[in-house]
Amino acid sequence: MWVRVPPVPPVLLAWLDWRRQRTSNASYGSSNLPASSSLPLYTFLVKPESLRMRQWRDARKKLCPDCGAKIAHDSERCMPCSRAFRAFVNRDTVTIGEWRGRLSLKGKHPSWLHAQVRTMARYYNRHLAVNGCMNCGYSLHVEFCHIKAISEWPDDTLIAIVNAEENILCLCRNCHWELHHDLISVETIKSRCISLAS
Repeated sequence: MWVRVPPVPPVLLAWLDWRRQRTSNASYGSSNLPASSSLPLYTFLVKPESLRMRQWRDARKKLCPDCGAKIAHDSERCMPCSRAFRAFVNRDTVTIGEWRGRLSLKGKHPSWLHAQVRTMARYYNRHLAVNGCMNCGYSLHVEFCHIKAISEWPDDTLIAIVNAEENILCLCRNCHWELHHDLISVETIKSRCISLAS
């Protein structure tokens, strides 16, 4: 099926031609660019980045939680603070007290305060998830559970000790819920884990 496209009005064509000649003469000079080799029409209709787009991107910027500098909306920290943060999160030298005392964590709820410690636990103990749940053997989705809660450790304890393999259980969601509601015990899980391994 053919679709009839309406012709471009002659007034618009005349205005575009006048605009193209005016811009090419003003920008490049008539001596450098002859009138016959002016820029194509679409260069004046589509701008590479408009002021409006820049304002929209600047409005979406947020502040770095450590230094307060403006950063992109999808970044967590500015580049200098990111490097300092990666150097700081060396689990062999950082204690729980140093982690809780960080400026960006002041006044936060304890569950949010320890979220990054739990993330580190998942990263450093990811090899435990290969065998599935330590209680029932379910392997499609497992969660990491601290035997001794993060909030119960004193401030001078290293994050490496809190997230040590001896303090971590790998459980499915149901067994994790049962453990926190005292329906199963840590000793039961460890005995079943030994029986599943043998």
